[in-house]
Amino acid sequence: MLTDILLFVIVILLAAIFYLLSIAVKRLVLNSKSDAVGSESIAMTSVFDRADKYARNGISEAVAKDYKDIIIEKMEVGEPYINPDFKLNDLAKLISLSKHQTSLVLNQELKMDFNSFVNSFRIKKAIRLLSERRKIQIGEVMYEVGFNNSTTFNRAFKKFTGMTPKDFIVENRNSGLMGRTGT
Repeated sequence: MLTDILLFVIVILLAAIFYLLSIAVKRLVLNSKSDAVGSESIAMTSVFDRADKYARNGISEAVAKDYKDIIIEKMEVGEPYINPDFKLNDLAKLISLSKHQTSLVLNQELKMDFNSFVNSFRIKKAIRLLSERRKIQIGEVMYEVGFNNSTTFNRAFKKFTGMTPKDFIVENRNSGLMGRTGT
């Protein structure tokens, strides 16, 4: 009789352990599913937020992508950035969008604010001028590409190239890459 009671207690304990384990497994499965749904919902939310930003500003995402290309073309061909007073409003007028829509295209499509975007073109041109013209002065380049302030120019140059204009000249002259076209 004692063995029957002992066997009964063991069966009850095993059943309780099995029951508790099954609850734990169900919780793990539910948590992992809710995490997956949560991350999926976060991803979907960001897609909807992005689309909503475009919609609120009266421009579709597809149109924004087209305007990105138009902006880049206008900057490369017309070089409006060499005007030191070039502002977001000027770019917006150039492409026939509002300031907010233009800023949205720059931020969402190019991942840059207006000043960084303009400075990237200015610095690319500065690099080209410094590389092509051996005897050009840094101050000359600074004004020619649209900067009015040497501190701002040096900071922007270093941000985009990792070195100051002076270091760039020294490094490129030492490597023999500068001034091959004369002047």
